[in-house]
Amino acid sequence: MAKKKTKTVPVLQKRDIEFLNALGILFTGPKEPLFNKGKEVDAAEAQPSVDSFIKLMQGEVDHDMVFFRFTHGATLNVSFTGTDLLIWIAKMVNFGAAVVDNIRIRFALYTPKYAADHAANLPGRASERLSVFLWPYLGDKTARNEKGVELNPYNLGGMEP
Repeated sequence: MAKKKTKTVPVLQKRDIEFLNALGILFTGPKEPLFNKGKEVDAAEAQPSVDSFIKLMQGEVDHDMVFFRFTHGATLNVSFTGTDLLIWIAKMVNFGAAVVDNIRIRFALYTPKYAADHAANLPGRASERLSVFLWPYLGDKTARNEKGVELNPYNLGGMEP
């Protein structure tokens, strides 16, 4: 019987990190310090915020509340910068096309729990703010590792304003 091949995930070497750091200029500009906006977050903790946005689009969320948020400090854009994003992308690519073949931008409406746990440092009220998650996919399903565990998305960029 043939031995089953297992896929190993390459470990980033120092030279890889240096290369990613150099690419950071694309994200921050040559005169700005390289800093990180965003980080990998747990998929199970992120999913309720994505579900909340879907409910909003389906009319299951109070539109008056959302309109208020749009007119009083709403999120107009989200920025992701720094080497952490580049390392996360490299990690997704290193899983290979058999695991990740696209990264989707999924809209979300922060739930009160997610906001309290992850975005308490945001100015104003983070709960019910719009955001986006960068989510790894394989075809039309969320990507999973060789053990069947869903790969984590990327979030917590700089919400502006």
